[in-house]
Amino acid sequence: MFNPSRRLAVVTCALTTNPKRVSLPSNVAFEAGLLKRSIVEVGKLTSLQKTQLGFYIGILTEARVVKLLAGIRFLRRLPDERRSPLSLAL
Repeated sequence: MFNPSRRLAVVTCALTTNPKRVSLPSNVAFEAGLLKRSIVEVGKLTSLQKTQLGFYIGILTEARVVKLLAGIRFLRRLPDERRSPLSLAL
């Protein structure tokens, strides 16, 4: 996710091209002009310094951001034993 603020870090989600991953309820299909159809793995959040980011590849629509945030909220409601270590920090 892009953060236009002056902060030095951003929260990112992993991307995969594995079509089987789209069936997970928190993941979101991602069509933003990438070479391959990709899936955002909402459960794989990480924080990066902006200096670690590569080149600009696109922008998310408001509808996609809403779906990503819904995926994060879904993961936060799972019982503790089903959460990934990163989802505990939300």
